[in-house]
Amino acid sequence: MNRFSLPALILLYCAAVFLGGCHAGSTPPPGATAVVPEAKPVQNLSSNGHVAADDKADLQILRNDVDILLQLDIYQLTVPVGAISGSERFWKHIDEDHVDLTTHALLLNNGLRFGIGPNDEWTYYKSLIDHYGASAQKGSTTPVRKGSLELPMRSNIESQDIFYMAPYLKGRSYEKCDNLLALTFEPTPRQPGDATIQVSALVRGLRKQFEVTILNDTREIELRHPEYLYDLGLRQNVPMDHFLVLAPSPLSKLPDNLGHTFFIKETGPQPTETVLILVPRPFRVTGDAPRIPLSRTAPGAK
Repeated sequence: MNRFSLPALILLYCAAVFLGGCHAGSTPPPGATAVVPEAKPVQNLSSNGHVAADDKADLQILRNDVDILLQLDIYQLTVPVGAISGSERFWKHIDEDHVDLTTHALLLNNGLRFGIGPNDEWTYYKSLIDHYGASAQKGSTTPVRKGSLELPMRSNIESQDIFYMAPYLKGRSYEKCDNLLALTFEPTPRQPGDATIQVSALVRGLRKQFEVTILNDTREIELRHPEYLYDLGLRQNVPMDHFLVLAPSPLSKLPDNLGHTFFIKETGPQPTETVLILVPRPFRVTGDAPRIPLSRTAPGAK
């Protein structure tokens, strides 16, 4: 029997590994089938449904956000006080769990409530709203890459007091002013078809005041309407085929909070509340057609 020393055995083992590695990439034997990874097709957006965020990387969905325009449809509903703000039938169909919960809790304490609803349940919402005899006004913006607007809520207010918790209670008195909501909207980056909507509360004085500014050692005096902005912290992503609801909360019964001063009107024989439904409608810009809607399930879409 031949005996090999330990160094010789190590050399023989390394030679075997090396020779085996050289044949690892060789052509498969006759009759064997080479395994080729299946290529996943590139998928564009469609109105059939929204692709989950976790699947987007695997599906190689196009992320060219610059060719998406947004049109914002605004439904301003007027209903008797408590018809929507106190209706559990309405809010149980609104998703209030997948929003910024900290902001949601803060706005509830300030008399405001918001959530997300699916477009395919619009028939239910409409039947419930019609049941309360709501009057509605609808407006639409021009499709843009990023838009902003001011929505009047109450006008020609003689005087009002507003208390706002953020997170500590603050208060201020106003005279001769208008209450408005400042809205901005734009496509959500890297989520084609989604929209980001931001809402702030704005109080604008009707009387002009002199405002002095110093720029480059030059004193400038302008006559402007004073403005006071309440940053609600409401910046919400709205998935495609969904809409955003903004309404007073049950705490809007308190007379001096934001929900009451912006969304409750006590003029007339019966106090009313305002409910906003904001419906983003995305369009993709192509060379063949200026705008192609990505979704046709929005309320009022055909």
